[in-house]
Amino acid sequence: MFLQRNISLIKSGGGVYNHYPTAVTLASSYSSHSSQFNPSSQTLYIRSGVAMNSDGTKFFSINEYSANNVYEYDLATAYDLSTAGTTAVDNFDPPNLYAGDISFSPDGTKMYLVTSSNNRIIQYTLSTPFDISTRGSATTYNPGITVYGAKIVNAGSTMFTQYYSSQTSLSITKFTLSTPYDLSGTVTNNGSITLSSSTIGVADVRNYGGDWAEDGTQFIHGTLTGTNDLFTIDFATAYDLNSTKTYNVASTPGRPGALKVVDNGTKMVWGDESTSNFRLFNI
Repeated sequence: MFLQRNISLIKSGGGVYNHYPTAVTLASSYSSHSSQFNPSSQTLYIRSGVAMNSDGTKFFSINEYSANNVYEYDLATAYDLSTAGTTAVDNFDPPNLYAGDISFSPDGTKMYLVTSSNNRIIQYTLSTPFDISTRGSATTYNPGITVYGAKIVNAGSTMFTQYYSSQTSLSITKFTLSTPYDLSGTVTNNGSITLSSSTIGVADVRNYGGDWAEDGTQFIHGTLTGTNDLFTIDFATAYDLNSTKTYNVASTPGRPGALKVVDNGTKMVWGDESTSNFRLFNI
């Protein structure tokens, strides 16, 4: 399993895909970002999903009220959001009003969108890795539960989804995939856990997509309101939702939306609901 997982993290050219491999340790607070940009095409509701490609030269976002658009930006300098320029805008189909989360397979040939208006995960093939203009066929997966965020890890064999049923209740569900990174195969629900905000140590758990360490030991999530706006859930046993859990919280400026941890676990990025800026922070 160790060898298989590490092979899955290596992309062509020897780089590391933007799944963060192992658990990160948050500081108590994050007072300043390393880079940001304000997209003219997305002035409101930028709290929905974000993603980056393998080397930090592309940034992707979706928008809760964006006419179902996926946005792709080239970064002239890797991991520097201030150098972003729009490359492509793709109106995905089937259309849904609420777009919750976005992620990619390690090789960039599959894109996954969570549409929280109807609780579906849509898988698209990309003929050119990380190029949304080459989007092809779609597979729509119905998990049979409410879903606001999703992430596939464990060399493509495990998927976690999450949603909030209220300001104080967060549910996480585990699925296994019969074919790595492919929702068109058999997908099996392995059960859920529900955690209260007081157990985690935050005032509010509402948000769209969070992120998972590739080794299955940590979930990281932002919250749209509250004194502590960012938290991690660390699992004693990898990929086991029922194992012993510990929690860490951190304060952040603004109101962080759906987030991703990138650059081998050294950075995190999200849309700030309070300023309509996408912001990148060093962990």
